Amino acid sequence: MKNSKDGGFWTNLERPDRRILIFFFFWLITILTPITVTGILSWKEDPGFLIMSIPVGLVLTFLMTGILVFVYYYKRAIIPTRTILSWFTIFAFIFSAVANVVIYLLAQMRYFGSSTFFLFGLPLSVYNMLWNFLALFLFGLFIQIMLMSTAFGLIWMLAVAEKSTISNTLVDIAKITSNTSDSTLKKDKLTSGRCLALQWLFNIPDVLDTKLLTINHDEPKKRFQWEVFKTACFWVLFLGFILTILIVHYGKSLAQISIENLFAISGLLSIMIPVLILSWFIFLRLDARIKGPIKDFKLFNGLKSRVTYAIVTFGTLVIFIRLVLERTDLQQLFWSFINFYPTFLISVTISAFIYFNYFENDLARNIANRYRKIE
Repeated sequence: MKNSKDGGFWTNLERPDRRILIFFFFWLITILTPITVTGILSWKEDPGFLIMSIPVGLVLTFLMTGILVFVYYYKRAIIPTRTILSWFTIFAFIFSAVANVVIYLLAQMRYFGSSTFFLFGLPLSVYNMLWNFLALFLFGLFIQIMLMSTAFGLIWMLAVAEKSTISNTLVDIAKITSNTSDSTLKKDKLTSGRCLALQWLFNIPDVLDTKLLTINHDEPKKRFQWEVFKTACFWVLFLGFILTILIVHYGKSLAQISIENLFAISGLLSIMIPVLILSWFIFLRLDARIKGPIKDFKLFNGLKSRVTYAIVTFGTLVIFIRLVLERTDLQQLFWSFINFYPTFLISVTISAFIYFNYFENDLARNIANRYRKIE
């Protein structure tokens, strides 16, 4: 081991990241301060206001930060940004066309009380249908760009956190075998406890010698990894479903908030859920593994199995108990979930795409270089 000294958090940040971090905290304080003060003052009258408003404030903060992140990172894309914007245009066109047809059919059936368009209350005509189409097209485009900007802010925060912690985590993992011996356990309980926690988190078998940890950072990927992207989306959607139900049930019990509002909160928090799962994939990108006598142990597989087991076991147990002990309107729960999940699906897809298209190559290079300096 080289044991060269690693710089502090601020020192290890690249210059653009420092500027973005200052920008982030400026908006965080500007947005959350009035929300927190108002929420505390109105807690007795409306305890749900603070719980509803803080996720909104965080999303707005990431949205504003994402605009600056995009300026610095858009040139690092594997699939060019102009191609992505053309996709957004096509999706907005399809959304507008489908929505326009649905609204037209509903108007013909007098679903809105008369044969008018529900957006503007205009009489049915080709001219008004074109206005309606344009409005829905611009709305669809706007929503996609807002989600993309928020995802940029959120994934950038994940990248900064991983640049600052993953290389040190890999060094600590490599020391697990030497720091969990009987003699070390007695001498340095703090270090041994941290190593034992990492061994549990990554599900590392006792028989492996962690000093044989290796990473294999090859050249930056020049083609988008669609298979890894689909795998990431699957795990985010699967575990995000369980986490969302947990948020709804605990929030309903603690703050007496309606199921509809809790799903609204979950919809905002769901934008942040991808961070929990996407953080695994840097170990897959680095191909971090411990050499074994028969088969190598991949850190990605160990972390995935441990976290999945913990969330699924705990989550399903809590959900089952809540549904049994409480009188839950299952129909209301079902329709609230149906209204929530499409937004969750879109935000997950965009966040995962932003991570793999704009950040993963640079993140892997940064962590690999830093790890080799401090190992």
